[in-house]
Amino acid sequence: MDVFIYRVQNNVDGRGPFRHGFISKWMMPTDRRVSYGAINTHSLSQSFGSYWQLRIPSGFHVASGCRTVEQVMTWFAEPEIERLREFGYDLVRIKVDRILEEDDTQVLFARRRHLYTRTMKIKELPTEERVAA
Repeated sequence: MDVFIYRVQNNVDGRGPFRHGFISKWMMPTDRRVSYGAINTHSLSQSFGSYWQLRIPSGFHVASGCRTVEQVMTWFAEPEIERLREFGYDLVRIKVDRILEEDDTQVLFARRRHLYTRTMKIKELPTEERVAA
């Protein structure tokens, strides 16, 4: 069974936008976002411990994403995604090979292919009403 994850990533290298020094260029203050503490550089260890790194298969690429577009929208406000598009980022659907860890806000996955290959851009974002429901 194929597993697909949704994430916001750069079109060139597949990296996500939660990079030190870059966040201030696109992030807006909002009260409906996952807390900043959940997106700092220690968030994966805080959410999943440190042993997930030992389970990464050799040669695989690892990143985080969400099971649904609506879940992605708890991390990003629509204007932020529009701003990120100006920097070369898109909301994409990506086929993954393995789920390494998962909590109620994100999925940590492994993929054989590079993150930037064979992705499907999601052009239409869900409305605020759909996300709030």
